[in-house]
Amino acid sequence: MRLLVVLPLYDDWECLPRLADELVVNVGSLVTSLELLIIDDASSKAPPSGLMERLSNRIGPVTRLRLARNMGHQRAIAVGIASVSTREDIDAVLVMDADGEDDPQQLPKLLDRFFSEGSRKVVFARRGRRWEGTSFRLFYWLYRGLHRIATGRSISVGNHCVIPRAELHRLALTAELWTHFSAGLIRSKVDWTTVDLPRGKRYFGESKMGFQGLVMHGLSAISVYSDLMGIRALILTAILSVLLTAGIIAVIAIKFFTELAIPGWASMLTGLFVVILIQMVMSSLLFAFLVLGRRSGMSLTPLREHAQFILRAERFAGKSD
Repeated sequence: MRLLVVLPLYDDWECLPRLADELVVNVGSLVTSLELLIIDDASSKAPPSGLMERLSNRIGPVTRLRLARNMGHQRAIAVGIASVSTREDIDAVLVMDADGEDDPQQLPKLLDRFFSEGSRKVVFARRGRRWEGTSFRLFYWLYRGLHRIATGRSISVGNHCVIPRAELHRLALTAELWTHFSAGLIRSKVDWTTVDLPRGKRYFGESKMGFQGLVMHGLSAISVYSDLMGIRALILTAILSVLLTAGIIAVIAIKFFTELAIPGWASMLTGLFVVILIQMVMSSLLFAFLVLGRRSGMSLTPLREHAQFILRAERFAGKSD
């Protein structure tokens, strides 16, 4: 198998030599050729002099795409996928972080599962053991719960996956890939499966993504399912509308058709119910029409738009060429 590795990267240049060594050790015997595509997300630091040449001599062809602006992890991956979507000299694309958290020592398990599926399905790494602190795990658990409530679907995978070449063009035409890679890939309805892999530790330094970035990342994943959220909101509004209407009718019926005493606050409560009911219906309809309006418009797909974000491309031939 001819494998191309997509590495979104921001300033983690010191991680690349160790990653390249571990890729060669753990994957080199499983593939016929290995190639790196580094998506330089407008890093604030230039790579060390001669680094790309050393990498290419160690691992094979290396391409560095320097983005014109910092686009974030998810969009950097989308640019990488779109840039290789029409290539026919590769068999699969491996998406992973360059910092060691996607442990190269676990790649044989990932590729074994890929081969066992006939090299036709996307295989995600599903995280088991994690190294983050208690606060991160707590907020991650809350995020997964919110995602389940909002979309009706659970989430257990990240960006780390291997993709067969046959699915690259479909993904490059998936607009949701701009927003969130894994959620967009799943929404594209490609066949996918998972394999349990523990998360590795960073080679050097600390993650560049802070708490605000994590919150934005989580909301981006949920927003990919905005149409499902709209449907669920309409269903919830319909149920609550029936309950509120029944409550209003009950109060009116008691007041005019029975001898039972009605508290003085009943009329005020009935008016409040009416206001809440109107606001719920209007908000749900507005959200539904916004979603439908977006779906009827022309989507900006990575395949159409990615080239304008690439400032320059540098290729280092390496030992394979």
